[in-house]
Amino acid sequence: MIKNLVILALVLALFGVYFLGQRSSEPALLESPSTAFDIKSEQAKSTVLTDNTQADSAVETRHKETAQSHKSADIKKELCDELSPENQCILTSGLDIQEHIFDKNTGNAKAQKISWVLRANDFPAFLEELSLNKNKPESYIAEQKLNESLYSNQANYPGINSSDIACSDSICAFSVTYSEDESWNGFSKDFFSADNSLIGNLFIQQLMQENGQYESRIMFLPGNTQGVIR
Repeated sequence: MIKNLVILALVLALFGVYFLGQRSSEPALLESPSTAFDIKSEQAKSTVLTDNTQADSAVETRHKETAQSHKSADIKKELCDELSPENQCILTSGLDIQEHIFDKNTGNAKAQKISWVLRANDFPAFLEELSLNKNKPESYIAEQKLNESLYSNQANYPGINSSDIACSDSICAFSVTYSEDESWNGFSKDFFSADNSLIGNLFIQQLMQENGQYESRIMFLPGNTQGVIR
């Protein structure tokens, strides 16, 4: 079973790559206190204020964590089969992913839902379905061109193994396995900078396999000029 290593969330300036502190306040110092009683009184008030601020911060953090947990549960219910193990996802059979990862009103890509797709247990089956789900001639041409670039770059990095790139009319995805970060870093830099016009928004989910190898699962949205939301 694949274990999740790193969730997508950083933005890489050139490509738009998405790899999905607690504040503390100290009591203010009193200026020119008139008596020792006043000092103790103000220190007590300040301490209470600090405790209340920290308590409010803790409550707010718990509320955010609860809301995030509820949202994740909602996303899993929307995308994943009801028999999926806890904290894992088997994508619902026949699900049109394109209908779920784009906002219907704005066209913005939904990063959290994309993260669930990239972490799905049946990601290889998703790639097969994706490749069959296209109608535009230019999508076939783009898929062929991307795979030619993929294998040309892969030949320069012996430790890199990848699936074919699968594309629908609006989504492309593939996976790469490797043993050393250095190989992945070199390969990804060369490949993703080769032809930016075919990439668009780019999402990467890094996982670790049971055999100790790393796996990067990649989804990109060719030609997409819209933004990305959580």
